[in-house]
Amino acid sequence: MNLKEKFVAEFFLFLFVPILFLQFPLLNVLGYEPSALMAILFFFMMGQRGIQVGQTLAQTGGEDPFFLVRQKNGEPSFLAGPTVASGYYLRRYVGKGLLAWIFPPLIYGIHNALTGHCNFLPAVGIYSFVTLPALLHGLFVGFFLGVLCPNRRRANGYFKAYFLFTTMISLLEGILGPRVVPHNLILGVADVSWAQGRNFLTQLAPSYYWHRMISILLGLWYVLLAILLLLRRSQKAKLNFISHPQIASALKPGFIQEKLLLTEKTERSFLTTGVVGVGILLVVAGLFPEKVGFAMGSGPIRRHLSEIKETEHFILHVEPRSEASGKLEQLAEEHEWYYHQIRQLLGQEVKGKISSYIYSSEDQKYRLTSIAGGTWFANPFTNSIHVVYEPDGLGTKLKHEIAHIFEGQIKKSWRFWVFPPLVEGLAEMIEKDYWRGEDFHEELAAARRAGVLTPAPEVLTVQGFGLGQTSVYKSYDIAGSFYGFLVYQYGMERLLVFCHTLDYEGSFGRSLQELGQDWFRFLERIQVRPEVEQRVRYGFDDTRFPPFHHQSCPRLGKKDSLMKKKALAEQLLKTGQFTQARVLFAELAQQGNSSGYFRLQEIETLRRQGLYDEAINLIEVLYASSPSSVDLLNDVLEMRARLYLQASRFEEATKALDDWNALGYDIRGAKQHIAFYRAVLSHKRTRALLIKGIEAPNPCSQNSQNLYRQALEEDPLATPTHYLLAWCTLEKPGTSIDEVTQEHAEKFLKEEPELNFAKVKLLRLLGKRAFQTGHLEQALEYFEQLPKYENHPKILQEVEEWRERIAWNRERGRR
Repeated sequence: MNLKEKFVAEFFLFLFVPILFLQFPLLNVLGYEPSALMAILFFFMMGQRGIQVGQTLAQTGGEDPFFLVRQKNGEPSFLAGPTVASGYYLRRYVGKGLLAWIFPPLIYGIHNALTGHCNFLPAVGIYSFVTLPALLHGLFVGFFLGVLCPNRRRANGYFKAYFLFTTMISLLEGILGPRVVPHNLILGVADVSWAQGRNFLTQLAPSYYWHRMISILLGLWYVLLAILLLLRRSQKAKLNFISHPQIASALKPGFIQEKLLLTEKTERSFLTTGVVGVGILLVVAGLFPEKVGFAMGSGPIRRHLSEIKETEHFILHVEPRSEASGKLEQLAEEHEWYYHQIRQLLGQEVKGKISSYIYSSEDQKYRLTSIAGGTWFANPFTNSIHVVYEPDGLGTKLKHEIAHIFEGQIKKSWRFWVFPPLVEGLAEMIEKDYWRGEDFHEELAAARRAGVLTPAPEVLTVQGFGLGQTSVYKSYDIAGSFYGFLVYQYGMERLLVFCHTLDYEGSFGRSLQELGQDWFRFLERIQVRPEVEQRVRYGFDDTRFPPFHHQSCPRLGKKDSLMKKKALAEQLLKTGQFTQARVLFAELAQQGNSSGYFRLQEIETLRRQGLYDEAINLIEVLYASSPSSVDLLNDVLEMRARLYLQASRFEEATKALDDWNALGYDIRGAKQHIAFYRAVLSHKRTRALLIKGIEAPNPCSQNSQNLYRQALEEDPLATPTHYLLAWCTLEKPGTSIDEVTQEHAEKFLKEEPELNFAKVKLLRLLGKRAFQTGHLEQALEYFEQLPKYENHPKILQEVEEWRERIAWNRERGRR
């Protein structure tokens, strides 16, 4: 195959490989994988090309020290040093291949846009920032090794070793450092938290762009070193070159020596300056690895989270003078309690103390770790967890991450860590108490009854966990429930044996398929409440919450201006500039939006301005249009009811609440909202005041609380008022329970005939506030009242856990 044929073959390879990758769902989960695979493939392809160029120059330099560049007929064309000659050979062997680099990503981007996976610009952006730098880096490294090693096999061996070396560095960064997604020298970004609804070109941290520039700069350094090496080798053949008959006959006497000296001086000066200059830039970059994305170590994290509290099993890191800093005792107790629970369950201890990095906000976590999307994470190799402070306690999400640290201590197969269903399923089982028995699997039983439950054998594979036909959210619950069922049936010891072998038949005596059938029969025995089935029927619907590879990237192009206008409109709404916001949302709705989101936001601007009649007219039109999605219909029904309530059109509001209640789904606690609105409407003398306070931008503002007090004076029997006044006091984290709050709470609990869900919420708040302020006996009294209003086994278990926790705190000396 001649050079031209190679270029043609390369062009079509570069063209079809990415499109081929896009056809396989598991290679296109987030849109990053095809470009990452292309980066590896093209790194090796261009490395071979670079080795060929380097060895050609090395061989030529042995004959002609200053590279007598020849014409096709073999006659000398011009005299050149290594720099010029390198450019000549690179253009000859590589330059024509530029077409193979430019056109394929264009086709790749067009293909993405047409198939709906992603838009043109994100596709080209991913190619340009992942694949193209790897391609150039491979070419430059190959060129250097081609010059260094005249033996082709040895050069290829070194090239492969270089790739493995960079891979190992990235793996060690992820395993040994707090950062779990290090940037790789060749692949670039390994952090795909920008995916799922965000734009690749704008969501990457600035360090990533610097990283890719440094990657290419390092390749250029290899090129300069290679040419400098060629220059040194060329001196050995200088005498032979001077007596070359063709050169001697073609040029004037003495010209060759003069030309050689001038060329040598110029080349050496240029190359030395380039090597030193680029080397200095690389050293500077190495001094600031976090800034250029080569590593995100513990240094910047610990500088920001510099306040430390050490407990028996943890070292807590928080930001000084932050809200978390004032709650260190509470955070320490929560960490130790979950540790105690998991230790009892697994019969394991964690060697060494666990470092818990508690960020003040999601934004701070993203800046310091590059992990976005509300994700908390654990690194069992370094005994570290990364969580975000929440005023009302970190909750069982913290328990999930601590469970991952315990997983590091389990005697397990090496395949355990590359088997997400078990890694996450075990932590999910511990977080949600699936191991306790049937009553804790009610949601999965409801999904089974509703026909939206994916069989466990389909989910419990590397390909099926969040990547097959099931969303990640659903995959977590299925894995947790399944492994919880195994513990309930066979005991924890058998599951720990399975972690070591990953052999279902050897551990449980039955195959995965048989165990999956047993799990289904187990779920069929469980009693399911109607409201749970409604909620799960919606939440487990794969058409509304698809797996990764069924989600699409954000659109740019024509819709880019739409997204910018949307962001501006939302900002105007947030800052109270309602008139301008309404104009923008109306324009966006007219441009076409099948979800109805923009029309609903336009109505929201009218509601905020108190223009209820105009807003009602628009919401009725939107309701009559039969919104296509259930979640949008729920939002429309909620907005419709709230507008009639705020307009004091109470008979129509009651009818709107009936229409909302008729929706067969309990989305975001809709049924509870409906019940509370109906309770408020039943008190005719105070309903207008209560609705005005509830529907204010801040329902617990001082003005709203004054409205509740005024309503209570007009009708002392308006029990929702007692709830609202108590709730507004207790919803502030860290507040103690004063006599007035306790009185409102007791009156609501005794006098309200219904609203048991609100009583449960209120008792939980009372119990938590009493517990956080050190009143353990009072907290226990509140928690022990929960079964009076909801006698579900989960509530009974919650009460039992609080008994254990309070007793455990007493033993540790807390009063």
